Amino acid sequence: MQLNLHNPETDEDFFVGFYDPINALELYTWSFISATFDSKTGYVALAFNGKISYETINEDLIGCTLIRSDEPLLIGKYNNPMVEFGVSRQLPSGLLDEVCIYNKSLTPKQMQEEYLSYTNGKHPNLDFSQIALDSSVYEGDRYRPQYHGLPPAVWMNEPHSPFYYKGMYHVFYQHNPSGPYWSQIRWGHIASTDMIHWKYLKDAVVPTKGVCPEGVWTGGACIGPDGQPWLAITAGTNKSTWSGQNIAFAHPKDISDPYLQDWVIEKKVSITQPNDNSQGERDQFRDPYIWYDDGTYYMLVSTSIPGAGGSANVYTSTNMHDWTFRNYLYQCDYNLYPEQGAHWECVILLPISTKDKTKTKYILFDCPQYTVDGYVVDCYYWIGDFDKNSCKFIPDNDKPRLFDMGRGIYTGQNGYCFLTDEDKASGKTNYEDGRTVIYAIAQGKDAGTNQNYYSGWAHNFAIPLELFLSDDGNEVIREPIKEIESLYGETLYELNETKSFNDVNNDISNIRSDSFRIDMNISINSNNEKYQVGLDVRYNKVVSNIGTEKTSITFSNDGVFINRLQSTLHDYVNKQPSYTYQSVKNDYDVIILMDRSMLEVYIDDVMSFTTRVYPKYGNSDYIHFFSENASLNINSMKIIQMKGAYNDNITPAYYGNVGDLEA
Repeated sequence: MQLNLHNPETDEDFFVGFYDPINALELYTWSFISATFDSKTGYVALAFNGKISYETINEDLIGCTLIRSDEPLLIGKYNNPMVEFGVSRQLPSGLLDEVCIYNKSLTPKQMQEEYLSYTNGKHPNLDFSQIALDSSVYEGDRYRPQYHGLPPAVWMNEPHSPFYYKGMYHVFYQHNPSGPYWSQIRWGHIASTDMIHWKYLKDAVVPTKGVCPEGVWTGGACIGPDGQPWLAITAGTNKSTWSGQNIAFAHPKDISDPYLQDWVIEKKVSITQPNDNSQGERDQFRDPYIWYDDGTYYMLVSTSIPGAGGSANVYTSTNMHDWTFRNYLYQCDYNLYPEQGAHWECVILLPISTKDKTKTKYILFDCPQYTVDGYVVDCYYWIGDFDKNSCKFIPDNDKPRLFDMGRGIYTGQNGYCFLTDEDKASGKTNYEDGRTVIYAIAQGKDAGTNQNYYSGWAHNFAIPLELFLSDDGNEVIREPIKEIESLYGETLYELNETKSFNDVNNDISNIRSDSFRIDMNISINSNNEKYQVGLDVRYNKVVSNIGTEKTSITFSNDGVFINRLQSTLHDYVNKQPSYTYQSVKNDYDVIILMDRSMLEVYIDDVMSFTTRVYPKYGNSDYIHFFSENASLNINSMKIIQMKGAYNDNITPAYYGNVGDLEA
């Protein structure tokens, strides 16, 4: 409670604040809050559910009067909240029912009687459905994806901690339910039977007094020694006696619930970072990644080696309670590869095998963090081997490789290798025989925080990818998971013979969609030193005096890239092109996933581009081939309209405030 007061003796205005030192508002239940001030005695009291939680007699307040304000009275919001990126913070996410203001001070007995009068002696229940965030408010949002994983509302950051348990896939994500900005992060939770059609669930783990009061950051998950899922969390604390980032565990409250909606955080942290920099630089200690293999539990914790760049600590255990620090997983030469940054986040290590399972290696991912300007946070990887005795990763080549060429959109990767029920039924037990799937965030930052503010949401999942090792052991094959086929709607166009790009343009000239999949094989022939061919998506046929809109998937003499320079006529969107994949050849296999503002392109199964596009006009929804200084033939092509992952019938994107681009 904050009081703005006037002292008549000194003729001074001042404010004073009081808070409840005992209670925090509980999640998913009603709380009855009372506050009183008596200027005659200086008595101040706060009550929680009818019981006094704080009271004092402050003689300095005797005779002081409340200052009349021209500002509106706000309940549940600060009059002068912290503003960051144009967004007012410090706002609770919840429901507000009865509000009563009295022109008198209440005694403790009267505050208790008020509570009892509302509850009739029985505290009211609140079902989660009454307070769940409502995704229907985004119906018709022109940029919000329709078949990608995403929270029901507001903010998400990286997805993490996936696991498969009793026929259900679970994945968590960094979440702020209060607004489209980063603050007091907790774990959102979604579950699915196919990794495509997701059910929104309660936030699983939240900032908790003692263990993680400052936030619950990215972590990992595995099936523990009790046969039940365990969550390993980054516990954000404000303790000064150890690192502000430590590792704790959470467990399902009701293992019979197929959705595992309620979780309980252990009462103390399990791994604390030493203060002597022996296990990474202090306060660079987060994002635990955990798995079980042949009697041993392994945990990676992202960190940095003091003065030597990013890495990850490796810990092992046989019971998930007693952990032994083993080693730094891998040290990349920071001076030789400065793009690897001063610190690492989201370090994960996964087995990948050839499709025939004759060869298995490991893939190490990281997201470097920088202390100098000039770098973009991206997802990097190495292919190599993991020595389980020394707990060291040995790369085939020390040079880090970009996993995605979208330029900082695909980040915060996480994944798992798991045995399906069918695998187990067939007798498979080896961890490395499992299915390797990776998740990531698809950043929406290119539209800016203003877009977040007005749309009320920020970011979403990239499509889950299944990873394989190429037959030669040098490349990672990435494929959208096969379950995506459940989203297939009408086939809009199918070509099974070679045609010129002009002929195909005639065939597809009337196809309009902002949510589709394209599979195609193209051939290029050019005798020119410089050439460009490709496919425009979110293409507008109109070229006006202010320009046009199109996003060009481009194959050139320099390689493959996504040209976004004309992707929108909005002036606030970052339209920087993607990186260039330096593969120059005569034919390409291409997969394209378009989902409103989401664009994912896969080239020959070994490179991907994840990017965002934000067309301003409603008629920027055509598809069109182009060619400059080269011949372009389409050997095969299939365009499929995609259904929604949350509703088969998608509400059309709303462009009523801008309409179509006109000549």
